[in-house]
Amino acid sequence: VSTRLEAGLTPKFDLGFGTFYTKFGLGRKLDARGNKDYYGIEPGIIVPFAERWNVRYGYRFRDGYGGDTGERTDTHRLGVGYDLTKTDAINVRFDRQRGDSNQNSWNFAYIRRF
Repeated sequence: VSTRLEAGLTPKFDLGFGTFYTKFGLGRKLDARGNKDYYGIEPGIIVPFAERWNVRYGYRFRDGYGGDTGERTDTHRLGVGYDLTKTDAINVRFDRQRGDSNQNSWNFAYIRRF
């Protein structure tokens, strides 16, 4: 069992047909074997395809600081989102993670924009 605490910054750029983003994050993994610090970079694109609907693809690279930390992973993310309002959205995403841990996961999210 582990917990991750992460803070990130995600600048976005309008491309006309969609939005390009890059998330930069720093985090700490907390578990019984010790704490590990890591960083992550995730470029991606969000493309609207119908009123209130969008599809997104992102690639995340994550690694720990110094040596063999057991945090090196590559994750491909593909998702679909629906804007409930201008500030509220829901999405479903599939992640394929490979590296120091290998897993596939489905993610469901409610998003509140500020």
